[in-house]
Amino acid sequence: MSWGDFLVNLRGPGINIAVGILVYVLVEYWTGFEALAPKAKRLVVLALCMVIPLLATLASVVSLGTPIADFPNTWWPAVVAGAAAFSASTMAHTKDLPSG
Repeated sequence: MSWGDFLVNLRGPGINIAVGILVYVLVEYWTGFEALAPKAKRLVVLALCMVIPLLATLASVVSLGTPIADFPNTWWPAVVAGAAAFSASTMAHTKDLPSG
C-alpha cells in the first residue's frame, strides 16, 4: 500500500479502524480514560473521528499535492467519513448509554 492509498483509506473507510485502534490504546494505557464521564468519552471518540480524516486530508494536500481549495472533493469526504464513523460508533453503543 502506498502512502497515498493509506491517506485515502484514513479519509474514508479506514477511519473506523484507526479510531478503534486509538480508543483501544487510550483504554489500555491512559488510566484516566475509564474515569471520564460517558459524555466525555463520546467527545473523545468524536474528536478522533473528525481529526483523523482531516489530518489525513491535510497530509494528502501537503505531501501529494491534493488541491487544497477543492472543498467538495478534498475536505468534504473527510468530514462525511468522520461523521459516519462517529454515528456508527454511537449507534452501536446506544444501548449502553445511561438514561436520564
